[in-house]
Amino acid sequence: MVDVGAGDGKLAAWLAAGGHRVIATENKPGPLAEARRRLDPLGVECRLGEGLHPIAPGEVQVAVIAGMGGKTIASILADSTEVVGRLEALVLQPVQQLEELREELDRSGFRVEAEAAVEQGRHRYLALRVLPAYSTGS
Repeated sequence: MVDVGAGDGKLAAWLAAGGHRVIATENKPGPLAEARRRLDPLGVECRLGEGLHPIAPGEVQVAVIAGMGGKTIASILADSTEVVGRLEALVLQPVQQLEELREELDRSGFRVEAEAAVEQGRHRYLALRVLPAYSTGS
């Protein structure tokens, strides 16, 4: 799995604790250093780079992109079609612009397989399990 924009690394740490091999990415050295402090002891690899650029096609099966706007998420997907095309699934959790993301996913042939409400403090977001156009699900 890849946790794109891992921030403080809490999600990547949770995924690793669940037995997943996780790569965490960040696009700025400061947040990457913070993530490394939390994740290095857990064996989670951390990489610097924009979106999915640090990931090779076929290297991961699932991408988690959470905590950013829907337009940004759509841009990350559009900018890394070779990586996205080899994924089995994506977990997307926009903090805003949900409808814009849904429209772009639909235009691009993705299928929203499941949705779940996620609460963080007083905020409530929707997480989407998304399948590429070719996938039949698992």
